[in-house]
Amino acid sequence: MENKINFIKESIYDIQSTIRVIDTKVGVVFLILLAPLSNIGKIANHCVAMLSKTPVLISFTLLLGFLFFWASALYLAARVISAIDNPSDHIDMSGHTVTGVYYSGGLYNATFRDVWFNTLRSQSKLSFNNHLENFPADYQQIEKELVYEQMKLVYIREVKFSRLNSSISMIRNWLFFGAVIYLVSRFL
Repeated sequence: MENKINFIKESIYDIQSTIRVIDTKVGVVFLILLAPLSNIGKIANHCVAMLSKTPVLISFTLLLGFLFFWASALYLAARVISAIDNPSDHIDMSGHTVTGVYYSGGLYNATFRDVWFNTLRSQSKLSFNNHLENFPADYQQIEKELVYEQMKLVYIREVKFSRLNSSISMIRNWLFFGAVIYLVSRFL
């Protein structure tokens, strides 16, 4: 039984590490997407040159594609680091009950004031004794709590990974449109 619990805990640690790596990678994605803003003048010059050398429909299609894929990649990258809805809503419990005490989400409700200032107004929803009673008393309940947390983390990892991959796909398209605009403005 202890080996099973250790296995689940190691799985949780591995998933948490993967989530941290995804969050680090999205930082690189932001750099890729925001770095060209320092050269916005040069980019604008290439767009103007392209407009003067190609039919309006082609120029606007290329410009719209370029802007659409850049904005989409930026939006998806922001979604990677933004909060995900409650992952427990995506778990089929099949009649099992857990307290969720491992993560203890919702134990505190941060108010607008708490976001900006340190206040003593925020108190836990449960007393210390009530919270202590939520902790599992036997191996089977510990196992259930750990599997529940592992499933929530898997959901978070999969959503973040999908959003990151989608953002990277948008970057590929954005770079393609940017390359076409550059080549048209320089060599046509």
